[in-house]
Amino acid sequence: MKLLLDQNLSFKLCNAVSDIFPDIKHIKSFKLEGTDDNILWEFAKNNSFIILTKDSDFNEKSIAKSS
Repeated sequence: MKLLLDQNLSFKLCNAVSDIFPDIKHIKSFKLEGTDDNILWEFAKNNSFIILTKDSDFNEKSIAKSS
């Protein structure tokens, strides 16, 4: 499972859970800090990532996209 941490989560979490989730990355790794949510959404989709975030916008977007 490829996980992508949004900027509202610490990049330090990657090291903390990498033994459980070896494919975890932070958006900082791809120089995507401050990127528009739509661009980040497409990046994650195109690269088979699941976005982890505290941002409710992504939850709303996933509901809207599934309708």
